[in-house]
Amino acid sequence: MGHPFHCDRLQGQWTLVSFGSTSYPDACPLTLLTLDKVQKHLVQKHMDKDTASLFISIDPERDTLERLGAYTTYCNCKFVGATGTVMGFFHVL
Repeated sequence: MGHPFHCDRLQGQWTLVSFGSTSYPDACPLTLLTLDKVQKHLVQKHMDKDTASLFISIDPERDTLERLGAYTTYCNCKFVGATGTVMGFFHVL
């Protein structure tokens, strides 16, 4: 947790990407729950080996690493959360 995010972490995987904020109580949780359903469906079909889900925060001032970590793992422990600074540097959980 808290180390810089590099795209190579996801190389070789189909990656489902979602943008949002932990502060948006309507759309963002529904999106992550939908991604969770997709991931569970892939598990049932034995097609989840090369998949990842990435949630990128658009609100780095409020989405601390701890808050984002709790938020993404609540939906699915396989999800990766990333946040950054207004300047565009991302850190991964």
